[in-house]
Amino acid sequence: MNDTYDLFAFIYRDLIEATGRLNAIKHLVKHLISVIEIKTDHRILDIACGTGDVLFEFYKNGIKDVTGIDSSVNMISQAKVILPEAQLINGSWDEINNNIPKKECFNLITSTSISLMHADSFIEFQRILYSISNMLCENGVFVIDNRNWDFDKKTKKLIQRNREVNSCQFLAEIKKGNSTYSITDNCFYEKDRQYVEYTIIKNNSQKENILVSYLKIHTKDLIKLLYKYGYQKVWVNNINKWPYDIIYAKK
Repeated sequence: MNDTYDLFAFIYRDLIEATGRLNAIKHLVKHLISVIEIKTDHRILDIACGTGDVLFEFYKNGIKDVTGIDSSVNMISQAKVILPEAQLINGSWDEINNNIPKKECFNLITSTSISLMHADSFIEFQRILYSISNMLCENGVFVIDNRNWDFDKKTKKLIQRNREVNSCQFLAEIKKGNSTYSITDNCFYEKDRQYVEYTIIKNNSQKENILVSYLKIHTKDLIKLLYKYGYQKVWVNNINKWPYDIIYAKK
């Protein structure tokens, strides 16, 4: 995994606010607190925490012991502005056990916005899942989300539901300081990965392309994998305002 999101960090929170994702995060956190019965003395870890928005919502709801890790130094810098009270770690989350201090376990570990799917390989993804299971308390819960995939009979491969291939999608126009940024994205597939290329145009002239990729794993296969790593109960409980499958795995 690389630090591609370092290029994105300065405008990331503006983007998720403009696209409605920030509001969706608020609903997601309230949903998780209700479903998992999170208590104020519980410890929460958010993996690939980005600008810290999920942790911020937990903190607002009374859970003060929150930790986040992200490989992007610029994302972590933004998160420290939003939530200086959190323990925020800049480190590679494929080596979580080496980056998180060895102390008490976590009652809840989250990784949302399909962040773990950025893993460079399926082997790396499995290693991350194993590390997460070792950091959960007994009866602790791991929450991960996943794209809605369909099986394409023509190509015999997974494709994202309701998303055209090689079709430019406008995301937002954002005013920041004296500049205006127009952001679009485009997706395509190669082998077992989905690629999304973001294009950021500043003041109708300066152009920056940012390419990220995701593993393609169907939710039913992800559930089987979670059971493989020792989780006692795995289930899906979606909400209308969140665009992905929400998978819960109880240790």
